[in-house]
Amino acid sequence: MFYIFSGCKYLKAVVIGSGCEYIDYNVFGGCFYMEDVYCYAKIVPNTHNAVFGLSYVGYATLHVLDASLQDYKDSSTWSKFAEIVPLIESDPKPTKIVGVKKDTSRSEIDYFSLNGEHLSTPRKGINIVIMSDGTVLKKIFK
Repeated sequence: MFYIFSGCKYLKAVVIGSGCEYIDYNVFGGCFYMEDVYCYAKIVPNTHNAVFGLSYVGYATLHVLDASLQDYKDSSTWSKFAEIVPLIESDPKPTKIVGVKKDTSRSEIDYFSLNGEHLSTPRKGINIVIMSDGTVLKKIFK
């Protein structure tokens, strides 16, 4: 899924789980204040070359498994981080979503594609959703 965190300029840290194999185009684009990425994947995830487009990873730290440290340093995408260091016990761990509570106090009132195209109904994939309380969300529709 591309663009999923794109434009989240205040996103400071991300934890990537051990099962990650590929990260698509511009997923973390425009995350200007990214400070730390914790990646638990033993095998370096393949990435689109613009996965961190317009993000300042040259000032950020990448935390990886000690056994994979050199592989990340040798990767053209991952080597752009200011520092690549081994994960330590106190680093955040990957989590999973175990339950979702639906907010019934607001409703979806309008839909847009990631390109800004107005949609009469949501499309499969990521959509920008305008909520009745004025908030704007990125939501995934199956």
